[in-house]
Amino acid sequence: MLAAMLRSALRSLLNLDDPPERTALAFAISNPWTIPPIAGASWAIGRLIIGSPPVAAPQASLSVLLTAEFWRLIAAQWRQLLPFAVGSLILSTVSAAISYPLMLYTLRNYRRKYPRAASHD
Repeated sequence: MLAAMLRSALRSLLNLDDPPERTALAFAISNPWTIPPIAGASWAIGRLIIGSPPVAAPQASLSVLLTAEFWRLIAAQWRQLLPFAVGSLILSTVSAAISYPLMLYTLRNYRRKYPRAASHD
């Protein structure tokens, strides 16, 4: 079922009525499903490069996210922002440099091979 959903999402992406450059650029930017792993990887990369004190992550749930105490605990971790920012810059630059040309190539080839599927007459 997951494979079918992914194929459907890819097919929709390949058939968007936008120029390949615009679609590839949008693909190179994060989306809601990838934000948690990207945030974790960004922080880990930055921490590896510039170091930081250990993080004390509070338990998170939807109800906890709405409390002032949760946000006080997050604010107390302000020293984690620099490693996160450095890691985000590195990760986003590398990811975009790889994903944009790869998606642009894929879109152009798909639209050359299936011109009717890409145009909405």
